[in-house]
Amino acid sequence: ESFDPDELVERVETVTTALNEGGPNTELLLGLDEVALFVGDSRHRYREFEETMEALQYGPNPVVVTTGQYSLPATRESLIGKPSEDHWTHQQVPLEGADTEIIVRKRWLQKDSVGSSRVSSLISSMPDLSLEAYSPVGSVDPDPVESYPFREYDLTLLRKVMQELITQGRATERDYIQGRALLVLVRSLFTKFGWADAEEGAVVTWDELFDLLVEETTYVPLWVQEMLENTLIPTFDGNEDAWEVRVSKALYLLNQTPAVPATPENLGRLMLDDVDASVDQRVEETQSALNTLVDKRKVLTETNDQGDEVYTLVSEEQESVLSRAQDKAAQISPHQLSAWIESRLRENDEFFRSDGSRHEVDIGEERLVPLRYEYSILDPVDRAPTPSYDALGVRILADDEDALSDQIETWQNVNDGREGGEHVLITVEIPDTLLERIRNVIGMGQVLDEETESHEELEREHRTDKRRLETS
Repeated sequence: ESFDPDELVERVETVTTALNEGGPNTELLLGLDEVALFVGDSRHRYREFEETMEALQYGPNPVVVTTGQYSLPATRESLIGKPSEDHWTHQQVPLEGADTEIIVRKRWLQKDSVGSSRVSSLISSMPDLSLEAYSPVGSVDPDPVESYPFREYDLTLLRKVMQELITQGRATERDYIQGRALLVLVRSLFTKFGWADAEEGAVVTWDELFDLLVEETTYVPLWVQEMLENTLIPTFDGNEDAWEVRVSKALYLLNQTPAVPATPENLGRLMLDDVDASVDQRVEETQSALNTLVDKRKVLTETNDQGDEVYTLVSEEQESVLSRAQDKAAQISPHQLSAWIESRLRENDEFFRSDGSRHEVDIGEERLVPLRYEYSILDPVDRAPTPSYDALGVRILADDEDALSDQIETWQNVNDGREGGEHVLITVEIPDTLLERIRNVIGMGQVLDEETESHEELEREHRTDKRRLETS
C-alpha cells in the first residue's frame, strides 16, 4: 500500500488519538530501517524521505529513529545540497565499530534464560584464554555468556582483522567494519558452517574465522588463498584439515592484529575448540605445527622488540627468496659480522672511533684526551698487544655473555701493571639471538640486491628489520 506524507501524518494522528483515549498518555515511536538502501543515488527518493520526515516533524511530531549505512548530511549534500548547520539531519549518531559487537551478540547470539544458565555453567570450567597483548583488546562491554561460542574478545579482534585487511594497515579515521559485516559472518557460521547443530561446549577456532572471511567477504587476498591451495595443502598430502594447515589460517589472521603478538601461546588459545580442552596441550600442539611450518619455509619466525618470538605466514613468492636468504645467512663469516657490528657501534655513538687509530676526545671536563682504539668483536682480546705510550688504550670487547666473562679476565691479566698496555675496557654483550638477526638481515639484503624483480613486502620488511636492528 502506498501513501504520501500527508496521509501518513493523518494515520499517525489517528493512531495517537486512539491510543490516548481514556488511558495514560502514550507516545508513538516510529522506526525507518535502511534509509540509505531505500534512497540509493535517487534524488526523488531522498526528497520523498525528507518530505515525510518534515511532515511528521511539523505535524504530530512523534519520535522517529532511522538507520542506515551512510551519513545523512553527506547523503543529502550529494543529492540535493548541503544542509544548514541546524538541519535535523545533523542529529545523527554514528554507530561505533565496538557497538556493533554488542548488536551481534544481542541479535545472533541471543540466549534465553535457560540457555544463558547452561552456557554459564559450561564456560565456568573453561581454562583461562586471556591473550598476551601490547594494548587492550577486550570488548568495551565484555560478556562471555553472550559471546559464546566465541571467546569474549573474538568479535573485537575479528573486527580489527577485517579493518586491517580493508585498509592494508593504512591509518584511517573511518571505521569500515559496521554491524552488517559482523552480522553476516556470525549468521553464516550457523547457517553454512553447521554451528546450529554444534555440540555443547564447542568453541569457534580461528581457522574457522578464516574460512568464514573467505566464504562471505573479499577481504582475504587472493595470494593467501592460492598459497594455501597450491603450496601449503599439497605439502601435507593434500589434507586441507591437516593441523598445520589450520594453524596457518589462524596465523594469517593473527598477523593482522599488531596489538596481539603471534606467539604459540596466543595462537594455541585461539585454536582451542572446547571448553574442557587443555590449553597447555593445545599450545604444545601449536608450537609443534609452527616448528614444522618454519622448517618447511612456510612461516617466518623472529624475536620482536618486546622479546617475544613471533611467527608470520609467508607467500608462495616469498618462499623462494626466503630460502635463498637463509642459505646466505648461514654463509655469513665472523669477519662480516664483526665489521657490521663495529660500523653500527660507531654510527650510534660518536665516542667510538675507528680501529687502531689515535684520536683526541673531550671527556667530561677534560679536553683533547688522547685515545687509541682497539676492537675485539666476536674475537678474543689480544694477549700481546702492541705497547702504546702516546695515548690511553681503549679496548672495545663485544661478544656473548659467556665469552665476555672469560675475555674480561684475560684482558685484566694481560694489562695489569703492563707498561704501555691498555687502560680502558668497554664491553658490549651480543646475545645469540641478536647475531641471528644480524645474519638474517645481511643475508636477506644480499639476496634482494641480486633480485631482478621487485619484492615490495620483503623489501619493506627488510628495511624495517634493518632499522630496528641498527637502533637496538
